[in-house]
Amino acid sequence: MRSLRHSVPPGCRAVLRTADGCRRKGLPPRSARAPQDAASPADHPPRPSGGPVTSSPLAPHPLTGGSGPIRRLTGQVATRLTARLRAADPPVQALVTEGLERLHRAVAARRDGRALEDLTAVELGWDLQIIRIRDEAWVALHLDPDTMVGLLLEVGERPEEPLRAPLLSLLGYAAWHGGEHEAAHAALVGALRIDPAYSMAHLLHLALHSGVPAAAFTDVPTPAEIDREMGPARGTWLDPLRPLLARYAQPLN
Repeated sequence: MRSLRHSVPPGCRAVLRTADGCRRKGLPPRSARAPQDAASPADHPPRPSGGPVTSSPLAPHPLTGGSGPIRRLTGQVATRLTARLRAADPPVQALVTEGLERLHRAVAARRDGRALEDLTAVELGWDLQIIRIRDEAWVALHLDPDTMVGLLLEVGERPEEPLRAPLLSLLGYAAWHGGEHEAAHAALVGALRIDPAYSMAHLLHLALHSGVPAAAFTDVPTPAEIDREMGPARGTWLDPLRPLLARYAQPLN
């Protein structure tokens, strides 16, 4: 567990700390299934003690996206990002700062009842590929779940499927924390189908299927703590973007 702990982002480490604490308290596991089994259609989600989830705002969402105009916007944003990353010294900190500011504006808009423009939603879909921005969304989700679930579902209607692993992982966390285990399982399975190596989905699936109670999960780092743990912005933060950009960016001259 020690090597895994040091290979995941600060936000994900909180899941490991919670799981460690539950083990020390002798809480029984709900299931011994490994995270990689989540992508199997035969894998059955854990059921909460009150019975199956029949209706919920966190129930598996189609996240359809992929319309012609949205696909064009996705390609345009990818092309702009690719151009910026071609610089000898890519502006990592600027991209992170811009993404964090965009996320904060979107949260404020959601609280005010204002809909997101398609371009903003598509940009957020790209922003959330950067772990530092994804973890900021995670903190916001923990502090204001109603607003953030609504925002994530609104954003999630736009991105192409390969961009949805962070969104589905965050929704899986929200559903788990809300006691809606079937919805959490479905979201995490969806994230792992898109990206079988996505660490947040793996760790949340581990917590869900190991019987970790969401109520025990209180060790959410603050943005300042995330900054201290991750240190200054560096080029590797953009690595999750690169294969996706190669898929969607238009050729650059």
